[in-house]
Amino acid sequence: MRPRRFIVLAGPIVNTLDDHWLFWLSMILSIAGAVLIPRSPVCTPGGISWLPAVLLPTSLVALLVALSQAPVWGWGSGKVIGPLVAGAVLAVGWVEVERRSAVPLIDMNMTRRPAVWTSNLVSLLFGVGIYAGVAVLPAPAR
Repeated sequence: MRPRRFIVLAGPIVNTLDDHWLFWLSMILSIAGAVLIPRSPVCTPGGISWLPAVLLPTSLVALLVALSQAPVWGWGSGKVIGPLVAGAVLAVGWVEVERRSAVPLIDMNMTRRPAVWTSNLVSLLFGVGIYAGVAVLPAPAR
């Protein structure tokens, strides 16, 4: 069964239980899958590069906080410029650390391939277009 068919289940779950149960049921199913699905006999040794794992979300949080709060705080305020600069510096640092990592979260060499970076760029542009469409189109009156 294709995953998109399960979207229909969201309505009865929200009507019967609550919208919070969409997240609780996802967590319960994820834990059950992790426990019940047997481990693959073909495993490669690996680990987690902790520095990139901390730098990536930190840079994204700094950028997103600055961008989401800029209309409130003012685009020229230090509370916006500081996180923007910090997020950009952390993102550049993350890329450099990732390039040198033995076990990268994202293989930077692969992202340089034309097929990969162009599909990533197209996905980004589609996402921006959809978001812009949602933000610009007026919501219907209720």
